[in-house]
Amino acid sequence: MNSDEFNKRYGAFKEAMLASINQGNPQYLPTVTAANEIINNAGIAVSKALAGTASAKDALAEANTANDAAVAR
Repeated sequence: MNSDEFNKRYGAFKEAMLASINQGNPQYLPTVTAANEIINNAGIAVSKALAGTASAKDALAEANTANDAAVAR
């Protein structure tokens, strides 16, 4: 984090990045086997809502159903 590469990559945001790393929670992701699937389902729901192909309510309900099935496996 003190390297030239880190400084080049984060530049003016270096101090904020270091503060985030120091205060962050490494366990912020679900700790279940289906974590990647759950994250993917949530991302798809947000994309559908932003694209206007589904309402946020419908997209999240669909993701919730998919996530319930993933966790139940």
